[in-house]
Amino acid sequence: MEMIPEITLDGLRELMISRLSLDMEPEDIVPDMSLLQDLGLDSVDLLEVAIGIERTYKIKITQNDTAAFATLQSLYDFCREQGLATVK
Repeated sequence: MEMIPEITLDGLRELMISRLSLDMEPEDIVPDMSLLQDLGLDSVDLLEVAIGIERTYKIKITQNDTAAFATLQSLYDFCREQGLATVK
């Protein structure tokens, strides 16, 4: 059985930086930073992040889950909730 990595803030930061080729360090992305306004991500970027999360953490993300992409913290909280739901 495939091991699914633990969902962490650092893991999400690294996923975003690698999938979007962002020229920044993980610690530059703070939990309450707006992904759209502060990081300047657009809908294509968010889709790319969603795909990365689905593949890495085996979490299903739908169009109804877009509010989760407001900040790094809201994305982390969403992923933790979904990750725990899939384990049960």
